[in-house]
Amino acid sequence: MADITSTIQLNYSAEDINALLAKVSNLENLVNTLINNAIQAERKYIQKIDKLKRIITSNLFRGNYTPVGDYSIEDNKVSVNYNLTETSSESIMNDFARFLGSLYENGISKIEFNNIEYTWDSNKNL
Repeated sequence: MADITSTIQLNYSAEDINALLAKVSNLENLVNTLINNAIQAERKYIQKIDKLKRIITSNLFRGNYTPVGDYSIEDNKVSVNYNLTETSSESIMNDFARFLGSLYENGISKIEFNNIEYTWDSNKNL
């Protein structure tokens, strides 16, 4: 069997090569910008989650109020557990109202629940 080798010589001008290098550089800049934007978005998300965790684990409720629910957070989801046989619906309502007020006081102006976004009416009192 014969060994066949083919050589093609391509001639590119310096202008063509510089144009190609400029396109590669622009693409590299675009990729770096996208990566940096993703990192910044992730940092902001983590900061929001950390703030929510601090709110829940620190002085969540104003005054000498002791919550009747057991609050916990995982990622961006807050869970509250109540012993329904020992807790009145009024106590649960007061607990939750104080929790929402605490979120607002700590800079959280909107929440999403069941795919509905709720925003705080700043014209109303806490």
